[in-house]
Amino acid sequence: MKPLILIVVLTGFAVSAFSLEFVVAPMVFIDETTDTINQRNNFHTRLVRELGNTETGLQLRFRVSDSLRFTPPQSVGDAIVLARTERADYVIYGFFTRREQTIQGTLRLLDYERREIIAHFHAMDSNEREEELVRDLAEKIFRFVQETYNIITIPDPPAFTHIQFPISLGYWQPVDGKWLDLLFGLVKIEGGVQLIPSDYVFVLDGFSHYFSLGVNVSYRFGIGNQYDAWNHSFSVNAPILLHRKLNEQNEAYAGFGLMYSFDLLYIKRPYEDPSTELFGAAGFVFNGGWIFKPRENLFIFAEIRMEVRFYDNPMFNIAPSAGIILRRFTQEVIKKW
Repeated sequence: MKPLILIVVLTGFAVSAFSLEFVVAPMVFIDETTDTINQRNNFHTRLVRELGNTETGLQLRFRVSDSLRFTPPQSVGDAIVLARTERADYVIYGFFTRREQTIQGTLRLLDYERREIIAHFHAMDSNEREEELVRDLAEKIFRFVQETYNIITIPDPPAFTHIQFPISLGYWQPVDGKWLDLLFGLVKIEGGVQLIPSDYVFVLDGFSHYFSLGVNVSYRFGIGNQYDAWNHSFSVNAPILLHRKLNEQNEAYAGFGLMYSFDLLYIKRPYEDPSTELFGAAGFVFNGGWIFKPRENLFIFAEIRMEVRFYDNPMFNIAPSAGIILRRFTQEVIKKW
């Protein structure tokens, strides 16, 4: 894993206020073995992926061009037009060429303010080593940016294992026709335990990521929408979540997991005797949320969840919630995985 980087600005501005963004344009791919020029390829996304393997946060960013209506730039003029459209200070563009035995890349770095090319990057490798070629170009680009803009490297931050306990209060509501006509969701309460094996697993797009594993127990209550009815539901779910650290205090996450629910439903339809039903079902949960850290070992989070329960008539419901996470165990990871 590449080291964390910190940009030191020599112009007197604060580090937190400084940022560099490099837009990587679609590339021209010339295949001399078939005498074709392919302007639809993924070399630019692969290059950004390699460049994004350094944790840079909000200080340095490499991103793919958003201007899909433009063909890959082949000249300084083309690159200037793309930079103006993207509102980009710097644009990386160029050519990849495949020959009988080799593949090579020739890239250029445009400074939009100066309206000129400030660097050239070249690499060549054998035909079967495309990934190595892209990685070589990414390392040359990063080295140039590092040296030109006084980027200082420091060691990777330490990784830690955590055990923590989320507690939340929320609301739920069926979203499919039959259940929506029957039940109106009122309240949902959930608590559980969450394990984070390592809070620094990999870097993507300049941000560190990690996984968490959890087991949660929840209770929810609903009442009849058209009939006299109420529903008590108890469930267990086990989500696997991917977290993205945005900064020291904020992170986003998303994931999914398995669940099993046990329900008690009472219903009284007009002109019928009341009935009470007991039933259970397996299902899936899909989670997405935001976590804010106001102080050490205490987190506030907001989440929206989609649940699918496979009753005889499957139920789809949405459940927004908010809560706190209490961290009660932390230990440094000696060997990262």
